[in-house]
Amino acid sequence: MELLDIAKLARLSRIDMSETEQKELLADMHSILGYVAQLESVTTTQTENALPLLRNVMRADKNAYAGGEYTEVLSKSAPESAAGYIKVAQVIADDIPLSV
Repeated sequence: MELLDIAKLARLSRIDMSETEQKELLADMHSILGYVAQLESVTTTQTENALPLLRNVMRADKNAYAGGEYTEVLSKSAPESAAGYIKVAQVIADDIPLSV
């Protein structure tokens, strides 16, 4: 990750950042990525596969809508649509390349 990447992220996020703030964020990102690299090096082959104590539990929907039930109505109410999809203006420009 380079300073150019931070500048692109700031632009895409519509956040004004000074060059000093970008350099500080770059240092933070390097620290975070270094920590992730340390975590990736941990061997977990000898740990038991145990179920977590907490899990997401979803309830069954009462009176659930059938898939696509409102697609046609929504498509007709949009300014532009095609093949069941609503057309929108592009909001993210990709004119600043990420470094490799």
